[in-house]
Amino acid sequence: TEIPQAPVVEGFTFTGWEGNYTEVFADTMIHALFIEEEVEFNDSVTLGSGVIISAHAEKGIIPKGSRLQVIEVALNQSQSQVVENAAGENNAIMYAYDISILAANGNTIQPEDGQVQITFSNTQVLPGVAQSEGIDVVHVADDASAANVMGSSDSTNSVSFATEHFSMF
Repeated sequence: TEIPQAPVVEGFTFTGWEGNYTEVFADTMIHALFIEEEVEFNDSVTLGSGVIISAHAEKGIIPKGSRLQVIEVALNQSQSQVVENAAGENNAIMYAYDISILAANGNTIQPEDGQVQITFSNTQVLPGVAQSEGIDVVHVADDASAANVMGSSDSTNSVSFATEHFSMF
């Protein structure tokens, strides 16, 4: 019995055959086994304001075919209060974004066993930011019960931070 040539399927790595193909005496079904190739994740969204929000993750943290989604949102009073408490009173200008990763099927996912690096760049285009003393990125809990500073920068051009969970920043 001859072993068939390994099939090539884009985005997958052939790992072997499943089934008995060494002693074949009748029509027999064997199955090719594959694993999905892990890829680095890199995506960015340019908002209407000109701010660019980028995401990067090492191989295996975000599934292939996923994409970054960013929605500008308005903070309600309780969300604004927890942001002020976390970032301090000097942060008079607030912009809020609901950041998420969508799998290829469109479902929202979280990173698998690792962190995603998020960068806000070109932030000086936002009204009031160029005249500020820097930028703080604050993560707001899903229930708005708490917030914590994820990243700070003395620059008004960009700020980066790493996260294991996505929601409102």
